[in-house]
Amino acid sequence: MGGGPSLRRSVLHSRPGARYRGLMRNPWKISTLVLAAGFATLLARDAFVTPAAADPQPKMQAALDLLNSAHAALEGATSDKGGHRVKAMKLVKSAIIQVEKGIKFDNKH
Repeated sequence: MGGGPSLRRSVLHSRPGARYRGLMRNPWKISTLVLAAGFATLLARDAFVTPAAADPQPKMQAALDLLNSAHAALEGATSDKGGHRVKAMKLVKSAIIQVEKGIKFDNKH
């Protein structure tokens, strides 16, 4: 009962389903494909998130409006405050930037 490798190969391929046994022998191929498909799905989902879908932030927006009003009021005040008005304007401007960054961060996450 010789036959050699070529006979065995032709018998193996003549059985039903033998064509797909190569995939089943190495489970890493299937798991890699599933993992890649899942990763691609996650990337595609994140690509279609729009800022309009972000939650409204009425408290942060109100704080931003108040800070902008405070900055405008400080700008309109007289300048004889020993440098404290200028320092307050810088601090308020810094607070405005932080609130804007917080809004942007929350909209992305």
